[in-house]
Amino acid sequence: MPSCKISVDSRERQARFLLHQCGLRSACLRRLLAVFGAAQEALAGFQISLAKRLKLSEADARALLRLAGDHKKQDHLQSLYEQAVKQGKKFLLEEEFRGSLTGLAEEDLPFALWTDGSIGLETLKQPAIAVVGTRRAGSYGLAVAEKLGSYLAKAGAAVVSGLAYGIDAAAHRAALTAQGTTIAVIGAGLDVFYPPAHRRLQENDIPANGLVISEFPLTSPPLAHHFPQRNRLIAAISSAVVVIEGDLTSGALITARLAASAGKDVYAVPGSIFSPLSRGPNMLLREGAVPLTALDDLAEALPDLKRPAAGYRAVQKSFPKGNYDGGEDNPAYQKILTELSGEAVGLDALLEKTGLGLEAANQALLELEIQGRLRQGPLGYIHT
Repeated sequence: MPSCKISVDSRERQARFLLHQCGLRSACLRRLLAVFGAAQEALAGFQISLAKRLKLSEADARALLRLAGDHKKQDHLQSLYEQAVKQGKKFLLEEEFRGSLTGLAEEDLPFALWTDGSIGLETLKQPAIAVVGTRRAGSYGLAVAEKLGSYLAKAGAAVVSGLAYGIDAAAHRAALTAQGTTIAVIGAGLDVFYPPAHRRLQENDIPANGLVISEFPLTSPPLAHHFPQRNRLIAAISSAVVVIEGDLTSGALITARLAASAGKDVYAVPGSIFSPLSRGPNMLLREGAVPLTALDDLAEALPDLKRPAAGYRAVQKSFPKGNYDGGEDNPAYQKILTELSGEAVGLDALLEKTGLGLEAANQALLELEIQGRLRQGPLGYIHT
């Protein structure tokens, strides 16, 4: 990705931050800049009479007008900005990152991005490969995500995903365990930790070895409509997308189709015709996605990747030790095994019966399957 050196006056940068915090759509904010020439002038000169010309809704226009006239609120937001910058976070303007996002229409470009990490999106040199899939991943999908994340890290790629439960978290963790780079694009403000269980990943682990990105204002909650927006950025940052598991409504399919429409390679991991988790990848295969049947498929197809050294063995497990590893006395193992018998039990039923969280259950299920103590069938998990 090309580097981009842009010099922007600090006062203008902070004024754009204030506009960004209004929560207006990026296209509206760009129209404001086009009319006033700079964010500082927009804050000082905006009038409600301009709303129609700028194609602003009444609610957006009044939100902007309130901010422009509320110096106490501006001071509060300014303190948020200064605190974030002091913590090492960066507020990037469109001029600084647009060369790093490919395949987006002009109106779909973010107005600004918040980033936190040890690399710069605007200067990222290595190829970026998205690894995406369902939050409710099965043990097979988690195993593939781990091995693929590890392989890509060793092959010199930045592993891109969305920091959600399931496939996303497994790919991020595997890349980190392999001492590689990973990029998380989140669906909330950069200072909001969602899901809460991934706070350490978002706040410490990924910034130390990669980048966390958000296009949303600080303090923004994880609203449902944020995640399709987040998915378009995953596709725009990445040179290829791999979909591992997901039903037909999975957001991973949005990412894949956006990447395909931008002319990027889309790979899908074939799955069982009996598993709902395979419906998404199998549909993508019918639509022309490339089947991913071996890890080396990517290194052979993508010239920017280097094949890991001979004898390389993908990391099979990168889950944190202590909570879910162990023997017969592991509480999560015992809760799951107690509920299993010769009859298949679905993941939702297991979560309800055991009281385990999704991530804890998925990690324990993967460990138990590796140990041969259960298997996953088309209708759920079965004790072996």
